[in-house]
Amino acid sequence: MYGLDYDENKLYRVCSLVREDDNGETFGLKLFEFQGGIYMRLRLAFAPPELFEKIGPAYNLLISQYKASINWSLPTIEYYKAHNILDIMVSITKQ
Repeated sequence: MYGLDYDENKLYRVCSLVREDDNGETFGLKLFEFQGGIYMRLRLAFAPPELFEKIGPAYNLLISQYKASINWSLPTIEYYKAHNILDIMVSITKQ
């Protein structure tokens, strides 16, 4: 699962990939594609609920480290890889 945060538009989307073996079935959900880009990633590996407590500080760390090169036109992304693994991603401009 993915969480896409379009902060400037105050829009948050919860997304899932459509797999090939879904045979085009969307299960009643709307299809959505977002523009790709270059992202800096910070992986969190903690058991919930501690994992969820780390999300805000992880974003703050990435934003403080890459503030000058963040591409705010693209969403920040949370990729829920497993129940205890979460990737926090912030888009940056090409350096």
